[in-house]
Amino acid sequence: MLSHPSRKGGFRLRYGRARTAGLASTAINPATMFLLDSFITVGTQMKTERPGKGTIGTPCDQIEGPIVLLQNGDLTQINDVKNIRSDVKKIIDLGEILIPFGEFHENNSLLPDSSYVYEWWVQDLQQVLGCLPKTNKINDITNADLTLQQRITQEFQRFVDIRHPTPQDAFALAEQYTIPLHPDYNLFWHDLSTENVRTLATYIKEQGRPMVKENLLLTLPSNPEIKEILIELGLLHKQREGQFIVDHYAYPLLRCCGLEIKEEKIVTTDRWSLPAEGDTTIEFVSRLSGVTIRARAPFRIGTRMGRPEKASPRKMRPPPHVLFPLGNYGGNQRLVKTAAENITIEVEAGKRRCPKCEKTTFRITCDCGTHTQILEGKLEKQTINLSEELERAQKNIKEHILPETIKGVIGTISRHKTPEPLEKGILRAKHNVYVFKDGTIRFDMTDAPLTHFKPKEIGVPLKRVRELGYTKDYLGKELENENQICELKVQDVVISTACADYFIQVSKFIDDLLIKFYGVNRFYKIKKPEDLTGHLVVGLAPHTSAGALARIIGFTTAQVCYAHPFYHATKRRNADGDEDGLILLLDALLNFSHAYIPDKRGGKMDLPLILTTRLDPSEVDKEAHNLDTLSRYPLGLYEASLKHEQAKNLEPIMGLVAARLGTELQYEQFGFTHDTNDISEGPKESLYKTLKTMMEKMNVQLSLAAKIRAVDEADVAYKVIERHFLPDILGNLRAFSKQSVRCPLCNTTYRRIPLQGVCMKCNGKLTLTVHEMSVKKYLNISKEIAEKYNLPVYARQRIALVEKSIDSMFVSDKVKNTKLSDFF
Repeated sequence: MLSHPSRKGGFRLRYGRARTAGLASTAINPATMFLLDSFITVGTQMKTERPGKGTIGTPCDQIEGPIVLLQNGDLTQINDVKNIRSDVKKIIDLGEILIPFGEFHENNSLLPDSSYVYEWWVQDLQQVLGCLPKTNKINDITNADLTLQQRITQEFQRFVDIRHPTPQDAFALAEQYTIPLHPDYNLFWHDLSTENVRTLATYIKEQGRPMVKENLLLTLPSNPEIKEILIELGLLHKQREGQFIVDHYAYPLLRCCGLEIKEEKIVTTDRWSLPAEGDTTIEFVSRLSGVTIRARAPFRIGTRMGRPEKASPRKMRPPPHVLFPLGNYGGNQRLVKTAAENITIEVEAGKRRCPKCEKTTFRITCDCGTHTQILEGKLEKQTINLSEELERAQKNIKEHILPETIKGVIGTISRHKTPEPLEKGILRAKHNVYVFKDGTIRFDMTDAPLTHFKPKEIGVPLKRVRELGYTKDYLGKELENENQICELKVQDVVISTACADYFIQVSKFIDDLLIKFYGVNRFYKIKKPEDLTGHLVVGLAPHTSAGALARIIGFTTAQVCYAHPFYHATKRRNADGDEDGLILLLDALLNFSHAYIPDKRGGKMDLPLILTTRLDPSEVDKEAHNLDTLSRYPLGLYEASLKHEQAKNLEPIMGLVAARLGTELQYEQFGFTHDTNDISEGPKESLYKTLKTMMEKMNVQLSLAAKIRAVDEADVAYKVIERHFLPDILGNLRAFSKQSVRCPLCNTTYRRIPLQGVCMKCNGKLTLTVHEMSVKKYLNISKEIAEKYNLPVYARQRIALVEKSIDSMFVSDKVKNTKLSDFF
C-alpha cells in the first residue's frame, strides 16, 4: 500500500503527458521510486483510485518529488535521485503523479480539481496580457512564452524570471496582474484549518526572528504543535539547536499570515484579521496575503503496488529444448540423454508416410530426403530407438559433443502428435535457449508506451540512429547530438538489455540451424547488442492469434518493452501492467508450425497464426485513439476541472488522436507536456522480486507503511491477512483434504490412495502432493501480526478459527504425547 484513497500525503494529481505516458501508463518522479524502498520501478504495476483501475510507473523528473522528514528534524523535498537521503524518518508527501487527460476520457470520468501548477499559472498570466498561444503546439507555446517574458521584462524594467521568480517578484506579479500566487511559493494551506493558520500566524508574530541577508531567513523556537502545523503545511525548513529555520518560504509564509517586517521586527499588516464565518482556509489565507491563493493539491490519488515488472524468457514448466516426446523415460527433468539410455522408448508419436518410398515413420523428413505426409487414423504408441535417433541427429548437424542437458517433453499435445526434430533441441541446448509450445522462442516484457526518445537513452550510437531513419528531431531540426528528442516511429521498439542478451543467443541458434540443419548461409551474424538494431521481431499478446511486426532500434536498462502506443494497441493491449512476448521474425518463420498447435479448446490462442505487417491507426484498439497529443494543456482544461466536468466535454480542445485519423498527422507530430532526463531512470528491479520469503516481504512492506504518512500500517496488516494469508491457508487446507498422491519414480498420480498403499505400476512409495507445512506456513506470522498491530477482534477470531480447523486436521484427539513426569 502506497497511499490510502484521497488521503493527505498521497500522490498529488497533476494533468499532463510524459513521453512514457498514455494508454493507461502514468509517470512519477524517479526519486519517489527510490524512497519507496524501490518497490516501484519502471514498469511496476500500480492499482489506482482513479481514473482507471491500474497503471504502470514510468519516470518523469520534471514533476515534483516527495517531501520527507529527516531524522534530524529537517523537512525537505527531494526532486532529484542524486539527492536521495538514507536518513528519512517519514515520507510526508509522495510527490506528484502525472496523469494524461486521455485516461479520464477513456474511463468516461469526471475531471477532479487540478493542482495549481506552472502550466496553469502561466496561461492565467498570458490571458491577462493577451498573449495566449494560438495553438497548443510546441512552436506556438515557445513563441507565446518568449513574448510573455519580453512583456514582463519591459513592464518591470528589469529581468523577472517567469519560470522561477523570487518570492518578492512572485507576489509582485500576482498583485500587478491580479492572478494567483506563483506555484513555486504555494503551500498546502487547504490541509490546515483556519484555527491552525491563526495559531501559526500568532506564534510567528510573537516568537519569529527575521534575518535579512542576501535572502530572508526566518527562525522560530522549536515547538511540537508548530512543528506539526509546518509539516502539514509542507513548509520546508531546517531544525538546528532548538530552532526552526525557514529560507525558501520565509517571505511567502509571512505574507500569507498577514505579517510583514518593519525595522527588523515582525508586525501585523492592515490585512491581519480573524477568519470570517464560513471562510475556507484558502479564502482566509488569500485575504491575509493580499493575493489570490489556489489549492496546491486539492486531489490526491490512492495507490498500491500490483505485480512487479517483468523481462524474462517465456518458458514452459519445466522448460524443454525440444518438443520431442519422452514419456516417463526422461525422469522428472525430461532429459533426452536419460531416456536414450533405455535404447528404445514407447511413446505417442504421430505416424507419417513418405510419398516416394512409402516408408512409415514419425519423422517429418524421410531418410530419402522427402517430406512425409500425415497418416490419419487412431493414434497409437510407437517404439522409437531414441539412442539411434539422437546419434543420427548429432551426426546430421555435425555436433561432435552433445550438450550435457537436453530436455524434451512427456508428450506432445497437438492433434497429430508431431514431434520436433531432435537437431533443433541439440542446438537450442547448446545456446541455452528454450522452446515454447508452438516451436518458437519468446521473451516476455512488460508493455510500456513511448512516443519520443533521445538517442542517449537507447544505448545506440548517433550514427546508427541516423542509419535507422531518424535524421531529424521532433522539432524538424537535423539530428546532431544524442540529447535531441526524436519521435518514435509506430512500429519501432526499444527492448530491455536482458531481452537483447537473450536474442543474441537465439540468433546464434538460428544461424547454426540455417547452416547445419537447412544447409544455407547464416543470416543474423550478431556479436553484440548493437547488431540487433534494424532486425525485425513479432510481438504477440496472450489470448490473441495475430502477431504484430516491429523493428528493434535500441535498448533500455528498464525491464520493459518500450513501443509506440499504437503498436501495443495493435496487439490489443494497453500499459496497465500487461506483458507480451517478442519473437525474432526468422525464428517464427522457421520454427513455428501448425503441427505443434495444442488440440484443445483455446489451443489456437497465444500463437502467431497471422502476422500484421502494416499498422493502420484506425484499426488498432480504440483506447489508443484517446491519446492526447498537445504540448501544453489548454487553460480550458484547468478551469473545467474546478467544475468537475465530464472529460468527454473537452474532447474538441484536447487534440486527441481520434481527430487525426485518416490524415497525415495520424502517425507523426505528436506532442508531450513533460520531458524527463532518462526514460530508464529509477531502480533497475523491484525490491519485491529480490526478497525470497514471504516473511521478508511482509516485514519490509509494513516497515514502509510505517514510514508513509498517507498509509495506516495497521490497516495494511489487516488487509494482508484478510486478503492473502487467510485465503491461502484455507485454500491449502481444502487442497490438503482433497489431494491426490504421486509416485516419484514413474510420476503416476492417483486421486485416491490405492488399497495396496504403493504404486500399482512400479510398486514405488507414494508421496503427498500437498504437505502439512504448506497449510501452516502463514499461520504463525498471522498471529504475530494480529498481536503486534492490535487488529480488530473479528480478524483475530478468524485466525483462531482457522488454527482450530488446522489442529482438527493434523492433531489427533486420541493420541497424546506424554512424558513419564506427567503421571506423577
